[in-house]
Amino acid sequence: MQRHRLPSSSIVLDILRIPFPLPPIAEQRRLVAHLEKVFGLVDDCKARQAKVSDLLIRFRQSIISAACSGRLTADWRKDRSLDDELPSGWKLRQLQELFPPGGIFDGPFVLI
Repeated sequence: MQRHRLPSSSIVLDILRIPFPLPPIAEQRRLVAHLEKVFGLVDDCKARQAKVSDLLIRFRQSIISAACSGRLTADWRKDRSLDDELPSGWKLRQLQELFPPGGIFDGPFVLI
């Protein structure tokens, strides 16, 4: 085992003189075993989190796709009509009823 020397500045020497409580070797081994177990759990959690992140990305994409295609609210729209949501006094009409034949939308149109 090769030993490295620290710089001999006064701060380093002061740090090296600080008392450090050192448990017996059996306790050190118990602590290491516990930490290895905990770090194994951390690694498992990280792996599961990565899988969940991928699932959430795919889930969000499928929700956006369903919303844009109309699949997301198809049942809701089937069970409701616009008449149910109109304010009092409002009527639901088709646009063709609002623009009678011979009106401004029937032309003749001149292309310039």
